[in-house]
Amino acid sequence: MKKCPKCKYPNPDDRIFCFQCNADLRPPAPPPPAAPPPPPAPPPVVTQAAPSKAPQSTAAKAVTAVTAVVLLLIILVVLTAFPAMMRDVNADRNLNYLPPTKDTTSLVTYEVTGTASSASMTYETPGGTSQQSDMSLPWSHTFSAEEGQFLYISAQNQDRAGTVTAAIKVDGVIAKSSTSSGAYVIASTSGRL
Repeated sequence: MKKCPKCKYPNPDDRIFCFQCNADLRPPAPPPPAAPPPPPAPPPVVTQAAPSKAPQSTAAKAVTAVTAVVLLLIILVVLTAFPAMMRDVNADRNLNYLPPTKDTTSLVTYEVTGTASSASMTYETPGGTSQQSDMSLPWSHTFSAEEGQFLYISAQNQDRAGTVTAAIKVDGVIAKSSTSSGAYVIASTSGRL
């Protein structure tokens, strides 16, 4: 039998709480163990400076300099060639000199003439590409264009014989022209203003 430490009531040995006062009959928990002593301080660390890099030899310096010069030349070639690679090759293929203008706007005239009686035209304006079919010759179309505008005129002879000439005039001066002879031939010219 276990006596209750609070009310002294006798309780069977297997009881955890007292029948009388409901006090805890378990033995008190042992006190927590004392904290272990702190570890001894580590010995001081002595560091040594890292060995310095060996100086570059004259040959290594020369190789570095030559490599830098070669890289610089490659960069210059790429930067010089890049604008040429980006140009519109088709527009420049048939481009002759277009006369300079005083301001950025010019009066452009597409003109188609020849011995053929009619032609079908395809041409580029600031508004986009246009087509005209079986137009009597001579034919012309005039519009205002800004500097840098792509200009293009193509005329196809609709007769079984004759010539057809496609021309681009800028401010009244012929800047480009092309002539073809024969049945259903095409004359085309292009450039940038």
